[in-house]
Amino acid sequence: MKRAALYIRVSTEEQARHGFSLEEQRHTLEEYATKHGYTVVDTYADEGVTARKGLKNRRELQRLLADVRAGLINCILFIKLDRWFRNIRDYYAVQDILDKYHVDWIATQEDYNTTTSNGRLMLNLKLSIAQNESDQIGERIRFIYAGKLRRHEVVAGHLPIGYKIENHKYVIDEPQAAIVRDVFRQYLFYQSISEVQRHINNTYNERLNRNRIAGILKNERYIGVWWGIENYAPAIIDHMTFDNTQKILAIGRRGATPRVAVVPYLFSGLLFCPSCDNRLYGFKAGGIKGNSVKYYSCRKHFNAAYLCNFKYSIPEPTVEAYLVDNIEPRVEKYRQELEVIQASNNKKQDIDKRIAAARARLNRLKDLYVSGFIDRDTYEKDYQTYNNELLRAQKEKRTLDGQRLSPQLTNILAKGFSTLYNELSLEGKKTFWKSIIHKLKITHCKPIYPNRKKSPVTLELQIIFL
Repeated sequence: MKRAALYIRVSTEEQARHGFSLEEQRHTLEEYATKHGYTVVDTYADEGVTARKGLKNRRELQRLLADVRAGLINCILFIKLDRWFRNIRDYYAVQDILDKYHVDWIATQEDYNTTTSNGRLMLNLKLSIAQNESDQIGERIRFIYAGKLRRHEVVAGHLPIGYKIENHKYVIDEPQAAIVRDVFRQYLFYQSISEVQRHINNTYNERLNRNRIAGILKNERYIGVWWGIENYAPAIIDHMTFDNTQKILAIGRRGATPRVAVVPYLFSGLLFCPSCDNRLYGFKAGGIKGNSVKYYSCRKHFNAAYLCNFKYSIPEPTVEAYLVDNIEPRVEKYRQELEVIQASNNKKQDIDKRIAAARARLNRLKDLYVSGFIDRDTYEKDYQTYNNELLRAQKEKRTLDGQRLSPQLTNILAKGFSTLYNELSLEGKKTFWKSIIHKLKITHCKPIYPNRKKSPVTLELQIIFL
């Protein structure tokens, strides 16, 4: 019994240019199979896949080869050789598999005889011509792509919420952009993706799941950076808002605002263990209703395994008193440090040199490839390396430019901390601390009365601002 597999492939541009639609290929191959007495095992269709893609990216081809190894196929039918391969190396890699399992192939609209040396020579010539044509198409596509990037025009890719296309450019789409701004604003307030999801879905006619919200919060395109290019499109979010969001995301979920009326823990998610760097958890102790005290301890010490040696429980009033006494001088010191950084041109010049060098390497690499001095694999490998260098340097430059005092910290110096803090409710105080502090690291903790289980402690903290 002749068991045949029908392999069809088309990329989008080929379908438009030549009319090699999947249905036309399928119809032609089915007619051929019927005429020559083949039983069709299955049809394997790689749709929208160019022959330039690697073997592992052609999923239907991989499924076909799996059926070959399973002994289900005697012959593979495709209309032309360029539907099968345009790359000599890939062709012979697959041909080795077909030879091992004694599977033949037939190009129904072309005539090849691989049993003679002359026939194999003609096959190699045909594959070489197809590969050269494929490489030329790739070069034209990359040239067009590079031109679009240079002009900041629309290229292929997913269009994120908040943007639309006008005159081949990405522009801000209101009111969708208002949703994006609210996502960032609410996350900086709640520091919980679940709370942001609840707020957005209750406020707007837009259903965003947790993954979608997380993707929005991490997307550099909202500060105008597309494909590693600054100011490619107008920014929806400012750099400081985006950078602060990344800091909070980096240390994970810090606790949602309670949905019932309970007394909040002021430093939930902010205090970290000095021994294991685990986030401290809050609990109440005291025994008398209404007079209980809130404490922060390390779970890793108080669990059964005793995985951490930090044994102290830190009273919340002690943490609050330390911050109240120290916040203004720490903010002033932080402001002075930022001014020194901004005033120093050495680091800026170093980063600018790295950006210029990376761009120069990319241009030279392009010239070498176009001139034929390096092959495509070398070009793509080196391009990835140099482009990553460029992206890292550009990110460092954005970080350096964004190192300035936030509006919240500026208000502390301008209006005075006591004036701001004393007017806040407990929930307002919690929100206030989370709006200015990234992390509180315990640098010193010692009990005043060592023999007492719940002794007050002397405390010193490193304050890391947002």
